[in-house]
Amino acid sequence: MRTISLLFLLSALNAAAEIAPGSPVETPTGFTSTVDDLVVKLGADSEVHFYLSGQRATSVAMKVAGRRSLFQLDTCALPREIHVDSMKLSRDDLVEGKYRTAEVTLVFDVGSDKDRRFGKRPSISLTWMEGRLIQAWLIRPDGPNKATTLPLCYPDVQPNTSLERTRER
Repeated sequence: MRTISLLFLLSALNAAAEIAPGSPVETPTGFTSTVDDLVVKLGADSEVHFYLSGQRATSVAMKVAGRRSLFQLDTCALPREIHVDSMKLSRDDLVEGKYRTAEVTLVFDVGSDKDRRFGKRPSISLTWMEGRLIQAWLIRPDGPNKATTLPLCYPDVQPNTSLERTRER
């Protein structure tokens, strides 16, 4: 039995994490899933690949702007119940002018209906800077307009650096 909830709802709720205003945002254009992985295509050429085992995701591979990075999530508690419908990829590398950075943030909801609080599921925010995972947060709703932000990884992501960085041709 699959434990990944893959619902494409027309009125997906915004995740609790902040996405920089003015940053181009990519949303899912398609996905494939098996018992062991979930691959989500975002925008024209971005892709995120979650490797799943047991009740959690064990690693994540990102392909953005022709660059691929693979991150082990050994110390992270990322549930395998990933909701594709809420996924958003904010790409600061596409911003024009002085605010352009190499920062990419992926935000998505996780959990089952029993994890809902105040009508919202918990969400995850993963941020990469220049191909390195620099932030991983779990955001849990605490009220209609409140949430608690907790580290997703223990220790935090800092020594958990990319295992692979390649430029795809």
